[in-house]
Amino acid sequence: MRFYLLLGLISLSSFELFFVPFLFVSCLFVFLFNLSLVPFFSERPHFFRDDYLKGFKGTLPFFSF
Repeated sequence: MRFYLLLGLISLSSFELFFVPFLFVSCLFVFLFNLSLVPFFSERPHFFRDDYLKGFKGTLPFFSF
């Protein structure tokens, strides 16, 4: 099994040999970074908190403090 894997690595070009792991690690980093942002966006921002009381009186939410 290892021999076939080694043959597969030898057949890769030097570009693929370095780019594919780099692409994988980059995607993993972006995924983990986005996952770390989830708690910040799990609740609605504070300027939406009393919109249901005001009844959306024609004002944009970020102007209704």
